[in-house]
Amino acid sequence: MEALISIIIPVYNAGTKINPCMRSLLAQTYKNLEIIRVDDKSPDRSTVEILREWTKKDSRVRLLEKDVNGGPRLDGIKIARGEYIVMIDQDDWMPKDAVAKMYKAAVEKEADVVIGQVSKVLKIGPWIQTFPPKRLLADTGKVLTHDELMGEYFESYFGHNMLPVTVWGKMYTKELFDKVDFPSPWPKVGADDLYMSMLLHPHIQRLTIIPDVVYSYLIGLPGASPKYLNGWLDLAGRSRSEERFSRNAETD
Repeated sequence: MEALISIIIPVYNAGTKINPCMRSLLAQTYKNLEIIRVDDKSPDRSTVEILREWTKKDSRVRLLEKDVNGGPRLDGIKIARGEYIVMIDQDDWMPKDAVAKMYKAAVEKEADVVIGQVSKVLKIGPWIQTFPPKRLLADTGKVLTHDELMGEYFESYFGHNMLPVTVWGKMYTKELFDKVDFPSPWPKVGADDLYMSMLLHPHIQRLTIIPDVVYSYLIGLPGASPKYLNGWLDLAGRSRSEERFSRNAETD
């Protein structure tokens, strides 16, 4: 039987922005999932109502409503029942075969962590542009051992990013989190996912990277005003025209 996989979504004042995320998770080809949304005490009560509505739509969807702000990812992991953990931010989404591909690699490579490729999606108002992923420096398909990870790859947390330091775009064994003595209460740190990744890193025995895109990361300003949007698009258009002019001049 396929393992249960827990997907954790920290939520704060998401409103309807969480809908694309939820649709992508419920459309996964891998079906043995539990989807845990952790509301981090959102002041916007409409967010909570939207989360409750999603809970009614599928028995795999769970909701944790926190009374105290802070550490929503870890709170979700604590109540997770799955053998594997996947994390996603509230306004991002995953291709429908993302979970299946990461799980396949985790089993075949006996990996504690599987890392996939991430595409970035620039969205400003109605204007959308998807950028292909920048391939990771490490060879895909190779299994990185503990000694390798604690050697040259640990410097990723200090600016030399040989591996991504985010927690999304990855699949972890639940057992890996059980090995870490996480601080309580969770500290108020700016780079929350980098901090969690750094605590996990020394406990990873086997890590593998797959070539498949498993995550779409939203960048830009979805709520930009029309005035700002028009100005930005005008600037972007002029920048592209200048680039094309420059390239043509070089070839003349």
